Parts: sequence; structure tokens; C-alpha cells
Amino acid sequence: MGGMPYATGLSDEQWVLAEPLVTAGKQERAARPATGNPGSRDLRGIVNALLHRNRTGCRR
Repeated sequence: MGGMPYATGLSDEQWVLAEPLVTAGKQERAARPATGNPGSRDLRGIVNALLHRNRTGCRR
């Protein structure tokens, strides 16, 4: 699973299904001549962090 520390993270099988949806915007943004920068963030890590926050909430 890529060593993600979240128990709520996506499995490899789930990521295969979700990746095209998540990366579509990134590819579209990189195609624009104004920016041209596809970014360097790990989108799977970001999705896993969001799923973790959604599952556990924001505790104080």
C-alpha cells in the first residue's frame, strides 16, 4: 500500500479506481500554457490524509 500510515488509506485496488478521477484535474492544469507546472505532490497521500480526517474528525 505504499507505506501509508493511515488505517483509512486506500488499498492498491481502490487507488487504481480512484487515480484517474484524482489526477484528471492535475493533468488538465499542467496542459494549460499559463502554468505548465504539474506539481510535485503525492496525490495518493493527500487523498489518504483527507479520508483519515473524514473518518476521525478534528479532535481537540
